[in-house]
Amino acid sequence: GRELTFKAERIEGFDGPIRIDLDGLPPGFTSSAPLEIEAGQASAVAVVYAAPDAQDPPAALDGAVQVTASAVVAGTRLVHHLGTLGDLQLGAPPKLTVMILPAADHAQGMTNAPGQPLELTLTPGQTLTARVRAVRNDFAGRIELGNEDSGRNLPHGVYVDNIGLNGLLIVEGQTEREFFVTASRIAQPGVRRFHLRARGDDGQASPFVTLRVLPPSQVATRSGRE
Repeated sequence: GRELTFKAERIEGFDGPIRIDLDGLPPGFTSSAPLEIEAGQASAVAVVYAAPDAQDPPAALDGAVQVTASAVVAGTRLVHHLGTLGDLQLGAPPKLTVMILPAADHAQGMTNAPGQPLELTLTPGQTLTARVRAVRNDFAGRIELGNEDSGRNLPHGVYVDNIGLNGLLIVEGQTEREFFVTASRIAQPGVRRFHLRARGDDGQASPFVTLRVLPPSQVATRSGRE
């Protein structure tokens, strides 16, 4: 998985949400889209994934990819075509991959249905525990997953908590660790996809996880710290 960052230049006072769609990806390629640049925010991060058996797509399939941004402005839905992703090419086999899993002893607040992305459910003020697991193919060193930016594409007000001075990382000789996701009191209700990114091997991104923030009035199953 490799990241794509979409940035919005807001003009004329428009401050609403902006949806990004990626359509027409070649066989063997998928993405975490659709995604949203939240109201009041300037960017969002998507991931494009290549399956283990993906092939370098020909130019005709590269040109069939369509990236669009859409938003409702003054009651009217506007669509802006951003073009393609350019020349999609396969890199070398990854030296490491990472994935997000339910915590071993704290599965409440999580749904892990077969064939579906892991789903985390939080209410503002709540913390859940999850795990990150690495598969080391040819990477023996420390796996750094970021500091305050370690939760990639989390909504405003939700963050990876309790990371310490060295950030979220998996030390040498280990393949997994627990981490915490906290929704602060300002987190807004909604559904969003997020991932983790290992800085080694040019930034391998994990499969995305669905995060659902419930309104404070709704009762959610609680686990972890508060």
